[in-house]
Amino acid sequence: MLENQNEVFPNILLEEPVYNYGHCRSNCVDILSDRNSQVMTNSRISKVPDLMLTNVMSLVPKIDEVTEFVARSKINLSLITETWLKESVPDSVINIPGFTLLRRDRSSQIHGGVCAYIKKTHYKYERLDDLNCCDDHECSWVYLRPTRLPRGLSCIITSVIYHPPSADGALLLDHLFHTLTLVESKYPNCGIIVTGDFNRLDVTRLLNHFRLKQIVKIPTRNDVRFDSNQYAKVFQSTSGISRIWAVGP
Repeated sequence: MLENQNEVFPNILLEEPVYNYGHCRSNCVDILSDRNSQVMTNSRISKVPDLMLTNVMSLVPKIDEVTEFVARSKINLSLITETWLKESVPDSVINIPGFTLLRRDRSSQIHGGVCAYIKKTHYKYERLDDLNCCDDHECSWVYLRPTRLPRGLSCIITSVIYHPPSADGALLLDHLFHTLTLVESKYPNCGIIVTGDFNRLDVTRLLNHFRLKQIVKIPTRNDVRFDSNQYAKVFQSTSGISRIWAVGP
């Protein structure tokens, strides 16, 4: 939990006491792209994601904290791994006002699962279930069309992925190679954002083949990077993402 929220949100006067939700402050890092200052100060600049990626390890008991963080940080695209949701949990229990929820729960065993919260006023969206080959891979792919985009881009294809430590990494890499090839063919000139918890899966060949650029490069939890590597296709000469919050569990 943020020990002193006034340091992070200087324009907000907090008169109420700050409660500790068991969330380490070092887990929250504001990662600025090269174009951040321009994107944030000029309202006519293309609308690109203010994105949060987090591994919550059970979303239901933490939904209030997630909702508050999303609101205070003005996030418009929230991607979450290890939701631990089941069909018995209705959307109303994990609703965030003003956001559309897209979830992909694990169909067998426990834990796992991913979901995305999309700001209703920022994007036209479409869930791309045809990009999921089977239930073996915990992936969710979404087509996003902001009001404005960087010149040359037709849309943004984003994904959130959870790769369990015990899963077959070769199978997931084959799936990602096939899916990204299909994305580039089906959505010419699209921007691509791939996020998730890969649990140290070696994705070097994937990055090189699709010219992906790693965005999170600084520690997000104590002295290590967020265990889920986050990658984004280079939007022109920069990431095209105005802000990223990578939040550890």
